[in-house]
Amino acid sequence: MSENAKRVSPFTDELGVQLTTMEGGVARMYLDIARRHLNSGGVVHGGVLMALADCVAGAAAFSVLEAGKAAVTTDAHVTCLRGVGSGRIEAEAEVLHRGGRFLHVRLSERVEGRLIASGSISFMVVEARGH
Repeated sequence: MSENAKRVSPFTDELGVQLTTMEGGVARMYLDIARRHLNSGGVVHGGVLMALADCVAGAAAFSVLEAGKAAVTTDAHVTCLRGVGSGRIEAEAEVLHRGGRFLHVRLSERVEGRLIASGSISFMVVEARGH
């Protein structure tokens, strides 16, 4: 496991998210939709889409940080475009801007190549806990 992959949040395990790529400001993850991810209408809960967005964007952000630094979410905007109730959600994020104190990341989520959500998340760079 790479050093970057070790920096992925344990929360991803609770969601069932799998990391596929995390380097150079780009991250890719996927989530196989299970019953626990659905809302009462039988489609993936918006909170799951938001959490996946934050996870993949955070992984992209962490991939460009030096040891001893962390990225914390400051704001997020995710637009849910299509409801899905089964399949695999593939999420991708890319760092668009890296300044001294802030990072801005663009993301998308797709099922079978069809866009279901897109957005952007900003992060503040801080000292990692324990450093």
